[in-house]
Amino acid sequence: MNFRAIINFPHRELIVELTKRELKDRYAGHVLGSAWAILNPLLLIALYLFLFTVVFPVRFSGAWESSGGIETYILSGLLPWLTFQEVLTKSCTGVRSNANLVKQVVFPIVVLPVKTVLASLLGQIITLVIFLIYIFFRTDRLDLVLLIYPAVMGLQILAMLGAAYALSAIGVFIKDVKDVVSVFAMANLFLQPILFAPEQIPGSVRWLLYLNPFTYLTLCSQDVLFFNEIAHPTAWVVLALISACAFLAGRVIFRKTSHLFSSVL
Repeated sequence: MNFRAIINFPHRELIVELTKRELKDRYAGHVLGSAWAILNPLLLIALYLFLFTVVFPVRFSGAWESSGGIETYILSGLLPWLTFQEVLTKSCTGVRSNANLVKQVVFPIVVLPVKTVLASLLGQIITLVIFLIYIFFRTDRLDLVLLIYPAVMGLQILAMLGAAYALSAIGVFIKDVKDVVSVFAMANLFLQPILFAPEQIPGSVRWLLYLNPFTYLTLCSQDVLFFNEIAHPTAWVVLALISACAFLAGRVIFRKTSHLFSSVL
């Protein structure tokens, strides 16, 4: 099954309904309800900004400062990572937590990772809008380069789908994967250039930064939201390749193992 088949009209309607249900169930019983879809990413971002602009202030060179404030730099890389982090952790139980649906012969289980990705994207989209409003009031303008941010999100979604497919399949057979991913998700914030500039890393070990596939999503997002230009053209090519490979690999893993899900669950 290819990507076009996943988003055809019958599946699209099902995915929309499942996404709505997940968002509703996620905040069921909460006093503030679905408002947490906005509050959660905003509170996390506020916490990171407080820590790294007040408690542990980060300083850039003059050239970098001229591109925008440190808060703009941090947020431009943090926005996509918070969403990707949520997708990684939730995908580990994406199939296992829907065992009742998986065991139904007629149910297209291929849509389960997709609805996980879509539900997680809501917070990023809302926070992005608020962030753009902040940029406008801070600089009194919005650059045309922002028009290509959908391309960044498109590649991000493709990579998240691949990760969601792979982890949801692996999570059926290995429960420990959730714990491993949770530790990685926490550590990876400090393994990509979100809270620091690549130039601040000693040259002898800087190459390790570029072994992290998430670094390229961060760099592309910063190009649009912080630098207002394609400052890292190589990162765009690498991100496109990583996203395509991640999606294809994830789909293969999911397709090759999906026939075993019902018997394991």
